[in-house]
Amino acid sequence: MSLPKPTEASLRDAALDALLHRHLPDDTDPKAFLQNPTRQQFVYGLRAFEQALKTNQKAIARDLNTPAFRSLLYIDEVQPLDTLSPTNIAFLLNPKIGGQLRAISSPRFRTIVLAHYLIQKSKGAFAIREEQGCLTFWNNGHRININSPSLLKKEGRGRRPLTESALAGQDAPEQREEWPVDAQNRYFLAFYWRPGRRKNRDKVGYAIVKAPLMSKSVEESWNETQITYYYTQGQHTTLVTEANASDKRTLSLRLTDAPGQQRAGVWTQITLDWTGPNDPIYTGVFASLSGHDRFQHPAGGLMVWWRQPSAEHCADLIKRYMENPEEIPVEVFHFLLERRVDVPVQDGAIESLEALPRMRNVRLLAGIAQAYQGYFVHPATGIVSLFSCRISAAGRVECRYPNNHKHPKLAGFTSPFAHGVQIDLHYVADSGAYRLHYFLEGALTTGRYLLGIYAGFDHSLTHPTSGRVVLQAIADEQEPLVTDIDISEFSADPDNTMAMGYLTGELGLPTATDSLVVDQLKWTRRANLVAPLAGRYDLYMTERLNSDDPPEVFRHNLVITDSGMAILSGNGREGQGPAILTSDHLLMVQFEATGKGQVQGTLLVSLCDIKGYLSRYEQIQHLFGMATFVDQLRIMSMVVVLKATPTNNPDVTPVDPLPIRFSRTMAVTQFNLTTADFNSYDSQLSGMLSTLEGEAYRLIRLPKTPNHPFRPRRDKDRRGPFFAACYRAKFYNQAPSESLFLEIESYLEDAYTHGFATLRFGGESVRDMSTPFAAPDRVRQYMRKHNIHHTYLKKIQEDFRSLSQDFSLLLTAYDDLNGLGSLLLRGLVERFWGDLNDYRTPDMVPQQNQKPEIAFR
Repeated sequence: MSLPKPTEASLRDAALDALLHRHLPDDTDPKAFLQNPTRQQFVYGLRAFEQALKTNQKAIARDLNTPAFRSLLYIDEVQPLDTLSPTNIAFLLNPKIGGQLRAISSPRFRTIVLAHYLIQKSKGAFAIREEQGCLTFWNNGHRININSPSLLKKEGRGRRPLTESALAGQDAPEQREEWPVDAQNRYFLAFYWRPGRRKNRDKVGYAIVKAPLMSKSVEESWNETQITYYYTQGQHTTLVTEANASDKRTLSLRLTDAPGQQRAGVWTQITLDWTGPNDPIYTGVFASLSGHDRFQHPAGGLMVWWRQPSAEHCADLIKRYMENPEEIPVEVFHFLLERRVDVPVQDGAIESLEALPRMRNVRLLAGIAQAYQGYFVHPATGIVSLFSCRISAAGRVECRYPNNHKHPKLAGFTSPFAHGVQIDLHYVADSGAYRLHYFLEGALTTGRYLLGIYAGFDHSLTHPTSGRVVLQAIADEQEPLVTDIDISEFSADPDNTMAMGYLTGELGLPTATDSLVVDQLKWTRRANLVAPLAGRYDLYMTERLNSDDPPEVFRHNLVITDSGMAILSGNGREGQGPAILTSDHLLMVQFEATGKGQVQGTLLVSLCDIKGYLSRYEQIQHLFGMATFVDQLRIMSMVVVLKATPTNNPDVTPVDPLPIRFSRTMAVTQFNLTTADFNSYDSQLSGMLSTLEGEAYRLIRLPKTPNHPFRPRRDKDRRGPFFAACYRAKFYNQAPSESLFLEIESYLEDAYTHGFATLRFGGESVRDMSTPFAAPDRVRQYMRKHNIHHTYLKKIQEDFRSLSQDFSLLLTAYDDLNGLGSLLLRGLVERFWGDLNDYRTPDMVPQQNQKPEIAFR
């Protein structure tokens, strides 16, 4: 019975999954993964979980084989991985593998599965968190010390060391036979590459060679020696009729069929690299007559002779290899790989060169043999490389690249097909293969272009590389360009329109590479990550509508769709662009000016704090961030607050309609004909307007933590301009001037705008919130109303006390007849703060340690 498809919400914690995939190393190289220090430290944490649960590997394996936990092993929620055995788990929970490494598939995935299992088995007691870029492990709210000596794994825990086979949960594999060197071992197992077989299982052929005792000369000793070839359907025995040893380096054997054989002869001659009669291995070549009856044809290839102790041992190995070709020594397989030549079967005599086999290739090459101008985009630099390429009628290819390339000249051959060609360049003798390949076909216009892809390894033979390539036919007398050109310069030349169209994927062969599909998959993946955050938001930020206007707080509409598209509207700003969730849990929107009047810029808000991050729209009250917009005149960078719409807070009574711009002097008539002012809206928005208001300090450091309470400006930000006004007032009273008056007025306006001596914050009376007896209860009520976590209680109390201390500073300055209290300046103070008797209350007397005169120093 198939298991039900699991849902990520039921068993796989997506946030934890993303965190572990980000921290654990890649397991492309399993050995490197298992020995990676980050993985080792992570395993110590898992071992702590295992010890706390008082479980063992058998119990874990048993749980993972049940329907409830087996779904943890699903890859991409589609296909289940094989369940983990107890020995697999013991292997993965061993921090220091040492020399016990063995092959294990997907070790990173399996390690993450164990983390999910242990956390879920603890029923929420365990947790893995990220702190300062590192993973930490927790048990019931207490951080685990993963460096505890109790977690250090003793090898085998007092038992014999775990072997590779023991960890695999199976018998140790049979060790490969050492090469025997005793000359009395007269038998050899011979390997050769069989003719074109459709099944890979039958690619290697086998024979048993019974070598002579070498009691006579080499030539005489080898005569009448038997070589028997083994096939699925039977055997075929041949005899050496002539042997020839030359220069003590080669041994040539001529063979014929032994009497009584039922099939035609196959082998005619074998030549070995013969350094002496006692070597354990010989390599050489064969020349034979292959095939059956009238379809026989000449063939040749490589051979390997491997000395064995007996004919029975050779026969056992042949049987074993025929049943399971994967057991053939890989060294032998790769030495023989495709090293064979078969001459095509002909129906009759070849009477002219045109009748030679593969004449079709000659005709196909004749259509493309000429000079070409080549183009490709360098994958590392993004520069368009122009190169020359010449294909001869014989199929030889010569390419010349810019001199700054490591290999400016490459040579090779081309193989034609019915609808295209393959070009192989830069033969590497050590590997017996070509480093670089072009796969091309004719397209675009009337065959003047060969379009395709290049694929191979970079110049260092360490990293694969691929991309699109264009060959444009040119006249023989035309000199091709060999240089590197910036892509913008290349695209500006109208002669390069066709080539540029193909290199960018806009023209011809859309499926030549997977770049377009990969881009689509990237977008789909990004959209899937953003989809849980889809919804309607209000975007608040302080800006000027026109360059001469005072700064105000503006509200815009922002909609994030399920497909990951963000749409901005309201207040004369319109734009759209992709919303992306970064690996650091930042929500980023890149607005693209695709039409007239649309904004161009970036919005960046934070979703994370030290405890984790928000992943769903329902969790969001408000997010802090920055926005940068570009118009025809300027670049503007603004602090922003992204607020979910509508609010789900039942304790906040909406004030309708909600304006799109806010200022201290605003007055809006509501639907019920009442008038709402700045404080009314500031109360509804939990003090957000007071936080955003004002133009000063364009680069403002805001909390990164989501749902952090709104707080007034810092003391020095509020009081700094007011102290400056007090200081300049002394000079003004001694020698009044218009310029000094305007300067003092500007300082006082800045202090007022940034909340100095404000009577209300977040719609609440500062006086009521800071009285010694009533304040604690009022503050707690305020916090409950606005869903503020109780851990912020002390900070909120300090904020209101600090705001109340502004009153004493204001009154002291106002009462100073030589300062702001002079007849010439009193009216200026009253213009901003009104009747100062509102501040003269008994509970607002400055504390004894308060020194307001600092304002006048």
